[in-house]
Amino acid sequence: MEDLGTVPNVQIITAAIAYDDPESWHTYSLFYHHALYIPTMQRHLLNPNQMRANDVIVNETPLVLLPYDLRNKHSHSIVATTELHKELHIPLQLEGVTSFFKTRMPKRAEVEDTDNRECTHVHMTPTSGWDPHDRTMANYEASLRAAMNNEDSYARRRIVQAVTAEVENKQRLTREGEATQRETRGTPTMCRPPKPMHRATKPRSMPQATQISRIRRQQESSLCIDIDSYAEELERTNCSVGMDKRKGHIGPEELASQWA
Repeated sequence: MEDLGTVPNVQIITAAIAYDDPESWHTYSLFYHHALYIPTMQRHLLNPNQMRANDVIVNETPLVLLPYDLRNKHSHSIVATTELHKELHIPLQLEGVTSFFKTRMPKRAEVEDTDNRECTHVHMTPTSGWDPHDRTMANYEASLRAAMNNEDSYARRRIVQAVTAEVENKQRLTREGEATQRETRGTPTMCRPPKPMHRATKPRSMPQATQISRIRRQQESSLCIDIDSYAEELERTNCSVGMDKRKGHIGPEELASQWA
């Protein structure tokens, strides 16, 4: 920086430049208080922070460097409030990588139009003193940065605590679920006792049929049929049967007819 040399006798002035709005065709007189006057400079250099100190919005990021969802009317623009409490929007352009907007030297009538009849006045920097070496802004910046870091640390701690609590709660629910399953498996379930299994057995012959078969075999072994003894034995057998009409039951009459 020392090789650039120095400029002696630099005056601090209030400068005015004219801006012609290409959309409204209205002229604005822009006043820059506490500006450095260097007659040999062909272009004006603006201090963004000095303008921000007067509540002027300076969005110097070009549209091509902004994400699509962050682009709006005021992107890459200067937005100020006029003496008539109306908004002045100055869209910025690019020359290479440098942002700029076109101005011209104002007419005396435009500068002296304090009633804002033909030309609207806009104060772009504070009218009060401006010291670029003042540490007040730097101290405020450091304090705000420290406060933000503390807030971020507190927020991170809260997030960690919330996540930890959620994980512990899930682990507790898992343990309780596993304990419930173990208790369920260890407790016998009350249910109806199984029916006893019956072994397949050969059906027993009815005593009446056995006696009749025995009588029939005895009669077949003899040469003649003793009707009286057969009837007597059959009568004794039927006394124990009674008048049962079960399926497959043979009565005396049917047996006698078959015997004959």
